[in-house]
Amino acid sequence: MLLHLSAHKETICINNKNQSRSPIATDKLCEFRNYRIIDNNASWAMECRGDLKMTGSGNIEFESDKYKGSTVIKMEMKDSKPIKIDHIYTGKRIGDCK
Repeated sequence: MLLHLSAHKETICINNKNQSRSPIATDKLCEFRNYRIIDNNASWAMECRGDLKMTGSGNIEFESDKYKGSTVIKMEMKDSKPIKIDHIYTGKRIGDCK
C-alpha cells in the first residue's frame, strides 16, 4: 500500500547554540544516535521504544539559503504489519533565529 500525505510547514532554528541537536522533532521515547554535521551535511540514526517501535536514519544537506534531505523510518505497531516511511524534506531560509 502506498500513501501520499500532503506537505506541512515547520519552522526550525539552527545556529551555533543548538547545532548538536537533531533538526527534526522527536518524542521523549526516541533516541538519536550518531548525529553529526560535516561541512554542510547533517546525518543521524534514531530508535524509538514503547508501543510504537521505530528505527530509522536520515540526512539533510544545507545550502546558503535552502536545504533538502530525507529520512527512512521503519515502524512496528502491535497487531499490525511493519510499515516503512520515506520522508523527503525541502526548505528555505526565512531569517535569523529568534
